Amino acid sequence: MNYRLYNVERTSISSCKSGVDAVLVLNKEDDVPETHAFLDKVMKAANRDQSTYEKLFCSGEESLSDLFQIDTLNYMIFFGIRPSNFDLQFHPKAYHSYEIFGKKIVFSGGIAWMKDRAEDKKKLWGAMKIMFDLPSKG
Repeated sequence: MNYRLYNVERTSISSCKSGVDAVLVLNKEDDVPETHAFLDKVMKAANRDQSTYEKLFCSGEESLSDLFQIDTLNYMIFFGIRPSNFDLQFHPKAYHSYEIFGKKIVFSGGIAWMKDRAEDKKKLWGAMKIMFDLPSKG
């Protein structure tokens, strides 16, 4: 059989807004008002001001690995983005905080998936408390 390899152009993500040290990465279809309200509420609970994080809604055409090259980013939370989208040497579990290349990351279920799942929200909050070094209580 003859196989052909195709180069797939990926949109580069080379920077974030000034002052941003955290990025929340979601699928494009989650770019709705309810999602923004939920994320802002969660980040406020984590003592994060809106000026310190950016929401990035992806279509699948972006090179998410580029995020690891942005020096100012320290934290990344991926909602509904599979770890297999990255060339990692291990298989991260959902709702666990990991440090990779000096960046703290968490892979979470998608926003629509978590909507009515209190247990998943609780797991996400636990991972975020570790990620942002928040007190255990609360």
